[in-house]
Amino acid sequence: MVTEIVQVFGAVLQYPALFDTTLGQLFLAIVAFLAVLLVSRIALRIAWKIALIAGIGVGAFLLVSRLLI
Repeated sequence: MVTEIVQVFGAVLQYPALFDTTLGQLFLAIVAFLAVLLVSRIALRIAWKIALIAGIGVGAFLLVSRLLI
């Protein structure tokens, strides 16, 4: 799916007159911004799970170390 998106985006970029205008450049900026948001959303979803697992792990280690020592 990603390769198809890249191919479509590459094909659209071959139309130079389409993006020479201010509106075309604004459109490219918004598309780039949306791509960054999509990637960061996926990365934050993964980071949230890792942080949650780390918090549970450290909490369990703290509880076990206090009860056994």
